[in-house]
Amino acid sequence: MDFTNFHLYGTVTTNVLFVALVVLGISFGELGQRRAGLFAALWVAGYVSLRYISFGGTVYGPFLFVPYVALLDVILAGVIFARLDRLS
Repeated sequence: MDFTNFHLYGTVTTNVLFVALVVLGISFGELGQRRAGLFAALWVAGYVSLRYISFGGTVYGPFLFVPYVALLDVILAGVIFARLDRLS
């Protein structure tokens, strides 16, 4: 079994979940165009800017992208499902 590409599973999972949550939020009417655009801009900002983070000459930015998107997923799920909780 080849263990060299397991880091890609987290990247794919968090990004697919992010896109699914944005689509779900728009379809439920919980995310307007401004909020969806804000979350997309935050994703792009993280994708672009995290490449340049380095400590002592070692670049750590790409490894921080998965936790960054996971945090965006949690915040996005909280924004989308907060109103559903108030309805019950």
